Amino acid sequence: MNRHRCLRYCTLILLLVATTLSANAQSAYCLTNNTQQTWDEDVEAWDDFRRTLTTCDQRGNQLVVESQTHFFDEWDLGSRQLMTYDDADNLLERVRQKLNGDGTAYENDKRDTYEYDDQNRETLQQLDEWDGAAWRPVEREIQDSIDVGVAHSITQLWDAGSSTWVNDEREVSTLQDSSRTTESWDGAAWQPVDRSITSTGGGVTTITILDWDGSGWVNDQRLSYSDEFRKVESWDGSIWMNVQLQETTYDDDGNLLELLEKAWDDTGMAWMNDYRVTYTYNAAGIQTLFLLEEWEGGMWEDETRQVSTLDADGNETEEVWQDWDDIENEWVNVLRWLRTYEATGVGLESDPLFAGYVLEQNHPNPARTETTISFEVPATVAITGATNGVGAPASATLTLYDALGRRVRVLRDGRDIVGTGRVTLTVSVDNLASGVYYYQLRSGNATMTKTMVVSR
Repeated sequence: MNRHRCLRYCTLILLLVATTLSANAQSAYCLTNNTQQTWDEDVEAWDDFRRTLTTCDQRGNQLVVESQTHFFDEWDLGSRQLMTYDDADNLLERVRQKLNGDGTAYENDKRDTYEYDDQNRETLQQLDEWDGAAWRPVEREIQDSIDVGVAHSITQLWDAGSSTWVNDEREVSTLQDSSRTTESWDGAAWQPVDRSITSTGGGVTTITILDWDGSGWVNDQRLSYSDEFRKVESWDGSIWMNVQLQETTYDDDGNLLELLEKAWDDTGMAWMNDYRVTYTYNAAGIQTLFLLEEWEGGMWEDETRQVSTLDADGNETEEVWQDWDDIENEWVNVLRWLRTYEATGVGLESDPLFAGYVLEQNHPNPARTETTISFEVPATVAITGATNGVGAPASATLTLYDALGRRVRVLRDGRDIVGTGRVTLTVSVDNLASGVYYYQLRSGNATMTKTMVVSR
C-alpha cells in the first residue's frame, strides 16, 4: 500500500484517542506513544509512517504533544504543542510550534489562549500568530453568560490598521424556544444567516434548519431522531422530501450493535439500503470490532473493518484497519496503530468530580452526515470552594472542537440539561470537513472529552 492511499484512510480513523482537550483526566492513563503504520504489500510487513508522542501531568492533562514522520528509517521532527492549565485543570494556553528553516529545532507558530468564568465555563478563546518577535492577535471568540436564557458566541477579527477587534460572526442561542441563530456582521449591524429550532414530542426530537433569504426564514433541512432511527429531510419549496434514514439496534446494555443507513429513491418512492455498520464488544462493553458493509447488487458486501486489541486495563494497544479483497476473498491490511500508555495517578472511578457524569461515544463513528451523542450531568456535583466540596452547577456545556483545539460550535448548553437524566443529541456534520474532532462536556470543575471522526 502506498502513502497516498493512507491519506484517504486518515479521514476515516481516530488518529488520537487520548483526551486531547480534557481538562480533567478521563482515565488513569496517558497515551504516550501513538504510532501509525502502513502495510507494505511487496514485503508483507508494516512500515512506520508517523507517530505522536505525549507527556501528561498526574491529572492526565497533556503538557507536550509532538508529531513526527518516519522517513528513510529515521523519525523526523514535525510539529509540537505545549499546553498549560490552571488549578481547576482548565486549559489556559496552547502554543503550536513548527520546524525552523533548517529543520533542526522548533519555533513558535500559533497560540490559543482561554479564559473562564467562576463556573469554569469558557468565556474567551483567542488565536495569535508569531511574527518572529512577538505574538500578534488574529481572531477571538467571546462566549456571553447564559444565565439570562440567551447565549451569544461572537467571533471577531483583529484589524491591524486600527488596532481594534472587528465583529465577524455571531451565534445566538435562546433557551426558551431552543433555537440557535447564526448572524454575520455587515459593518454596521448583525444580519441573519441561518437558524436551527429544536422541538420534542412523542419520543421524537426534531431539529429544523432554516436559511435567511433577505426578508424571512425559509426551510432548508429537517432532522428527526429517536432511540430507534434518525431521518434527514430537505425542503423542496413546498414539502419536506426524504433524503436519508438511519436505523439503529442496541443490546440490553445500551451498546450500539448495528447501524443501517438508507437513501431515499425518488423514482421508486422507497428507502434503499446504502451501508451497514455492525459493532462487537468484549465482556467489559468495550468495542473490539467495527465492520462496514455496502449494499451492492441486492446483497451486503464487506468493505472495511477495524479490529482492536486491548490490554488488561481496557486500553487499546493495537488498532488494525483492513479492506476486503473481492478477488482473493480475504481481508487485506491497510493501516495499524500501536499505542503505549502510562499511569497518571488518577481515574474517573476514584475522582469525586466525575460522580454521576456520563459522556458516551458518539455513533455512528465515523460519521458521514450526522451522529448521536448521549450524556448525563448530575444535579449535584463536586465544586471547588463549595461547602463540603459539593454544589449544584449553574449549567453544563457540550462543545465541539477541531483537531487543533479550536471551537467549532456549542452543541448544547444551559441549566435545563443538569439533573434531568440522559440527554441525547443528533449532531449534523454535513458542513464539517473530514477529519478528527473532539466533543467536550463541562460542568462545574468536571470536564470530559471524547473523540469523533467525520468521513465522506
